[in-house]
Amino acid sequence: MRILVAGGTGTAGQHIVRMLEARGGHRIEVLNRESGDATDPAVADRCCQGQDAVVSALGQSVYLDRARPSPFSDIDVAAHRNLITACQRHGTRRFVYISVLYAARHPDDPYLAAHSAVEAMLRQSGIPYGIVRPTGFFKSYLPFLDLAFKGTGIVLGSGAAKSNPVHEADVAEACVKALFEERNVEIDAGGPAIHTRRQIAELAFEAIGKKPLIFHAPLGLVRMGARLARLFDSRKSELFRFACTVSEHDFVGPAIGTRSLLDYFREAAKGRVDRRYSIASRYK
Repeated sequence: MRILVAGGTGTAGQHIVRMLEARGGHRIEVLNRESGDATDPAVADRCCQGQDAVVSALGQSVYLDRARPSPFSDIDVAAHRNLITACQRHGTRRFVYISVLYAARHPDDPYLAAHSAVEAMLRQSGIPYGIVRPTGFFKSYLPFLDLAFKGTGIVLGSGAAKSNPVHEADVAEACVKALFEERNVEIDAGGPAIHTRRQIAELAFEAIGKKPLIFHAPLGLVRMGARLARLFDSRKSELFRFACTVSEHDFVGPAIGTRSLLDYFREAAKGRVDRRYSIASRYK
């Protein structure tokens, strides 16, 4: 089988590529920023030509300091519209998409609405499909670890909203499973443990052996920041709004993952410490 992994060098995409390569017997191709921009219909058409299946882990980063200032609909929805249209044109036999849990429940949140729009396009396309909806990647919680290293944690609102974040590799496993199903499937994907937002901040401190020092930021202040950011950076504005959504509502899905967020934080923390020692040793 010839398989295109869109976003194949990203957070989940690289795990999907490795798992497909480990299965053997498939020709795996990757669409990323270096190989082309899927918001260009010609690029999407070229990449989908001859593909038996497409797995899309494509999407704008949820980190504030990365990617273009464009709204999520201008990138995520446009890119997937092009990919789905190209797959229809070329007779691609299956399309698997990584969305977000409860995307359809929050139509006023631009980030979630963009994912819901792609889901709707895929269902209406006539292409056999799989949709995997994670609660939130472990990697997206690394800012909690960054703050813990600096000595002060910040939680938006009360910190009582719950979620069970999931490791990127667990999501990749769900995508590979969906790829080889013979029917349309939609998989909600959460990790093994449910935490409040404050507990996640506390786990970050535990991972580095520090006593938690956590402050709560008023959601009203973040919403004000979203309104101001909209004047010069739509994407940051939408991310502020998404941060408010996940800080007010529970995002708890079925536990398909087995990997621990605390272990993930500890591994990430060890990597940062090791890099610091490596850099310091160069100047001895």
